[in-house]
Amino acid sequence: MSKLYRLLVVAIVLGWLLARPTSVSACSCDRPASPADALTRADAVFIGTVTEMIDSKDSYGRRVSFEVSSSWKGVTTTQVVLYTGYGGGDCGYEFVPGSQYVVYAHRGESYPDQDSDSLATGICTRTNYTASAADDLTYLQALPQLNLTPASTPAPTPLLPCFGIVVVAGGLPVILRRRIHRRSGSA
Repeated sequence: MSKLYRLLVVAIVLGWLLARPTSVSACSCDRPASPADALTRADAVFIGTVTEMIDSKDSYGRRVSFEVSSSWKGVTTTQVVLYTGYGGGDCGYEFVPGSQYVVYAHRGESYPDQDSDSLATGICTRTNYTASAADDLTYLQALPQLNLTPASTPAPTPLLPCFGIVVVAGGLPVILRRRIHRRSGSA
């Protein structure tokens, strides 16, 4: 009886452990029903090609860079960076480098290495491959687009002035030494 009792207790405990609900991190959201609704909700809407994806080492998520070809809201430069999760249960969008997307993004999302002005997107938006976004493209292309300016990059250091400084700095002592030598030789 004692062995049967122990076996029954072990079976009940194992059954409880295996059958009990566990906490799972999952994404639950209402995706905008129409492109017009998505445009209204978003802080930025653009078409862009993924140029770079970097997994964050210090926090959660990915930093995704885009080359922007068209914009309707919130983006006025040809390059933009936004954040997303890794995909799956964290609501992040799984971007593919080199692919083109219609992107609906929001400012000030909760990724740790973002400031309040940074953009973020995920599967709870209408973000999608352009090849799969016919309704969005039809709607957006009927609207006026924003003018895009090239993203600011640091100006290259002009080589000619640098070369001139090196020549003057290096040549000045030689010239002075020759003049001093000539004066001392002619005196």
